[in-house]
Amino acid sequence: MKIDKRHLLNYSILIPYLILSVLGLIIVYSTTSATLVQSGANSFKSVISQGIFWILSLIAIVFLYKVKIDIFKKQEVLFGFILVEVILLLLSRFITRAVNGAHGWLFIGGVSIQPAEYLKNSAGLVLSPEVFKKAGRD
Repeated sequence: MKIDKRHLLNYSILIPYLILSVLGLIIVYSTTSATLVQSGANSFKSVISQGIFWILSLIAIVFLYKVKIDIFKKQEVLFGFILVEVILLLLSRFITRAVNGAHGWLFIGGVSIQPAEYLKNSAGLVLSPEVFKKAGRD
């Protein structure tokens, strides 16, 4: 019997994520709007930027929800994640300028990302098959 994937959706994670994300947007607006208005910029500039990344994260969640989990067990996929991460880390260290003394930022167009933050996800993906093997739940 095939289990409907909709039943595997964990609402106790999804609903707090959505609530905290909306609260985060409100907090970003409340902390940055006065400064932006004083400088003559749009008071929603930071909220719009943060909102775009939030929408991108929702798209990523839907994409990952649709992907079969077995793909993350393949060594080629895991190697690809690590290779991309190492390249991003090297680029951020040696190619880009320092921000407040830190060389951890990549500037792509008008967007800045911090590749070290993605390392946490990559490490989880790479280490999870080993953890499952040791637990005997492959």
